[in-house]
Formats: sequence, structure tokens, C-alpha cells
Amino acid sequence: MDVANRISVTALRTLTYTILIKAVISAVTMICTIAEIFVLHSSATDVTAIGIVYLTAQTVGFINIAGCVMCLGGIAALSAKFVSTRKIMVTVLLIQCLVLVFVAAGLSFVTVNNGAATTAARIITFASDALKSLLTGAAFLLCMKGFGEVLRNNGDAGSAEVCERLGRLYLFWSIAGIVLHTQILPKESGSLLIALAVLFLVEAILEFLIYLKVSDAAFRIWRKRAFDYQIRGEN
Repeated sequence: MDVANRISVTALRTLTYTILIKAVISAVTMICTIAEIFVLHSSATDVTAIGIVYLTAQTVGFINIAGCVMCLGGIAALSAKFVSTRKIMVTVLLIQCLVLVFVAAGLSFVTVNNGAATTAARIITFASDALKSLLTGAAFLLCMKGFGEVLRNNGDAGSAEVCERLGRLYLFWSIAGIVLHTQILPKESGSLLIALAVLFLVEAILEFLIYLKVSDAAFRIWRKRAFDYQIRGEN
């Protein structure tokens, strides 16, 4: 395995891609929300296609979270904050299982025109998404604090501060998303769905910015540790 000082370089590199995939999933969710707005304001009633796309995105999300958990295990020696992040992401993975079950159930209820069951499944899905959003925000905050800690120890306080600021901003935005989800639960309207689409758009942008920062930090960490390892080997 590609390891430098018990830190998996492969895990460090792959972790950045899991963040990028998360940004893509947020973008797809935004598109699904926009499509739902059009359905809400048209005579169309069949939302099966939107549901299938959303279910596919959530399935990819499940696989992505599992990959993230494994990657965090490979870099746990860098900072205790990565260990805490991994514990939170395991919980997120379990919630994602619940989301998948109820999204699939909601699609089947739509197919048989069971309105009450569809509504119940949708409410549980929204509630699970809200909890998942909060935990993901906390995980991003700890993860960025972890990278900030490593960068600061390597003498790059500026980049460390940017990482931590992005983590805090993502957590605050996640909390805003929970507030919006609680508004949508009792009554779904076009204006609330537009707000939700904007929420997912900003979320995708933040995740892409985090990807860029983490990708840069991962390269710096790998380069320094590999260089230090080479120097010790020569001595």
C-alpha cells in the first residue's frame, strides 16, 4: 500500500475526490428540486423520473460516504479530528441507508397512487436529510479543522485559517438548511422549493471550494511527509 509514515497517501488523495463527488451530488439534487418546481406549476403529476434520478444520486452518495469513512481511517494518524470526523460519518452512513429505503418506498407508493404513504415517506426522507445535513456540516467542520491543524503545524497558518473558515461556513449553511427543511415539511410550495434549490446550489459551491482547498492541502501534506521520510532514509 502507498503509505508514508503510516499515512495512506492513496486515502489522502481519494478523500479529496469524495468531496468533489459530494459537490456533484448536491448539484444533481438542486436540478431535481428545480424539476420538481416545474412539475408543481404544471399539469404533470408523474414525478417518477425525478424520483429515479434522486434515488440514483442518493445511492451514489451512500457509496461515496462509505469511501469517505475508509479514507478517513487511512489518515487518522494525522490528527485526532479525523478520528472524530470518521465517527460522525459512520452515523451519516447509517442515516443515508434510511434515506435510501424511504426514497425507494416513496417511489413505489407513487406508482400505486398511495398518497398518504407517499407523504409519510417524504416527511421521513426530509427529516432524515435534515439530520444528515447537520451531521455532515459538523463532519466538514472537524475535517477542515484537522487539515488546518496539520497545515499550521507545517508552518502554513494562512492556509490553515482558510480551511477552518470554510468548515465553519459550511456548518452554518447546513444549519440554515435544517431551518428550511422544517418549513417545507408541513407545506410544500414553489417559493420554498426555489429556496431549497438555492440552498443546494450554494452547498455545491462550498463543497467545490472545500475540494480545491483540501486537494491543495493533501498535496502539501504528502509532499512534506514524503520529503521528510526520504531525508530520514538517507540518514
